[in-house]
Amino acid sequence: MEKGLKAFLLSKQASSHPPVMSRDICELASFTDSRHLVTAARRLHGIVGATPCMRYPDFLPSPKTPRDIYTLEMALNAYGIVEESLQLIRQLVQAPLDSSFD
Repeated sequence: MEKGLKAFLLSKQASSHPPVMSRDICELASFTDSRHLVTAARRLHGIVGATPCMRYPDFLPSPKTPRDIYTLEMALNAYGIVEESLQLIRQLVQAPLDSSFD
């Protein structure tokens, strides 16, 4: 989801728009002005937690691994949210340029 949001924002970015440096999916989604993406980002963040925990297992409380933290149900929910979000991002990319990104 992070990379999809960044790709969309970078494709629409103008000099007046803030640079897309964050890895926080909630913050990135807020720049899209899509309440659906903001909601999806919050739901996903609620499941998987902070970005460092997803990227670097060393950030997890010892001696746990991602397998100890995430359940199959969590993974399936996260997958569904990401799939839905990427569809929304595709729609945004195909839409005419929004004036908020001029």
